[in-house]
Parts: sequence; C-alpha cells; structure tokens
Amino acid sequence: MRRILFTGPRKLLVYEREFVCATIKQFLPKNLGESCLWIIGDAPGVDTMAGNIARNNECNCLRLEVKPELRHKKWGYAERSQRMVNSLSAGDIAIGFPNKPCPNSCTPKSPWNGGGSGTWGTLAASKAVEGVKVIAYPLKVIELPNWLRYQQLNLFTQE
Repeated sequence: MRRILFTGPRKLLVYEREFVCATIKQFLPKNLGESCLWIIGDAPGVDTMAGNIARNNECNCLRLEVKPELRHKKWGYAERSQRMVNSLSAGDIAIGFPNKPCPNSCTPKSPWNGGGSGTWGTLAASKAVEGVKVIAYPLKVIELPNWLRYQQLNLFTQE
C-alpha cells in the first residue's frame, strides 16, 4: 500500500487553505485509483486539514504525535517528523506546502538544521529516502532548493 506523507505550515491564510484542501483531495484513494495510507503529524494547519479530509473520505490515515516529553523542546517536532519520514519507502510520496524559502543549510544529508522550517526539513529528509517522490506545492512565490529541482538528462555528451 502506497504511503503519502503531508507536511506544511501551522498557519494558513484563507486562499492558502482552499489551495491546500483542493490539492490534498487529489491524493484521495478514489482519485488515485489505488488504496493508500496517509501519514500526517499532529500540528494545526496542514496536518489537521489532511486529517479531517481523510476522516471525511474514509481514507486510511496514520497520525504521528510529538512525544509528550518532547513537546516543549525545540527539536520535538523534528523528531516526530523524522518518524513520519521513517515510515516511507520506495514508491511512496512526500507532499509539502512550504510558505517560505528553504534554509540554505537544509539538505537531504542534513535536514534538521534548527533553521525553523519543519516543512522543508521533512521534505529534505524524505528526499534522502531512495525511491520516494517528493513534491512541493509552494504557497508563495519562492525558489526551490537545488536538491528539489528536476534536472534534464543530457543525452549527448560533449568531449
């Protein structure tokens, strides 16, 4: 069963909520034509929206929570997000809705940099999992990081 991870900001403007909702619904099993398991976190915003959409559409959903003892630690949400990523494998999808540029120090090799962007950290960590498709739906006009840009294959080499 394909797993689909959703990540994004805790606060959304009205028009962002409408875009996120419409985008998430594209990944319902009835629209994909296959059964799947959604992986979500426990924060307000995108996590809560995805959970509500899953519940209202009889979609399988795994909601991972920040451990109670880590709730007040700066890295508590990063630990939970890494557990979400750890549930992914080849063929799965990670979908993010970033609302700010990716910190320069956030990369698939070092996703949790303390830069304060859990969405980018989750996407970067997902990119490090072989065979996972990572899709970003930016909520604002922002430049994608190099590690998320798609490169065109060069069929001809020059010597």
